[in-house]
Amino acid sequence: MNQIQNHSMEMFCTALEMKERKKKLYEDAMKACPDQVGIETFRMLKKSISSGFRKSTSRPKKGRSRWMPASSLISKRKTSRPC
Repeated sequence: MNQIQNHSMEMFCTALEMKERKKKLYEDAMKACPDQVGIETFRMLKKSISSGFRKSTSRPKKGRSRWMPASSLISKRKTSRPC
């Protein structure tokens, strides 16, 4: 991979790590929240970040390309830092 691809891969992995941290934060906040409104708010926030990177299983519409699955990008990394 060239330097630009490596940098892009690092940014992608950082985004995935941040997404996982936010998910954990919302889960912990739901457990600690004393009222139903707050719990529902954190549940909705958690759900909104969970739907960010979805792989399309259907055929792409005419003229559109399908996104490459994230797992195929991660396996091509040459650094030891896990995503």
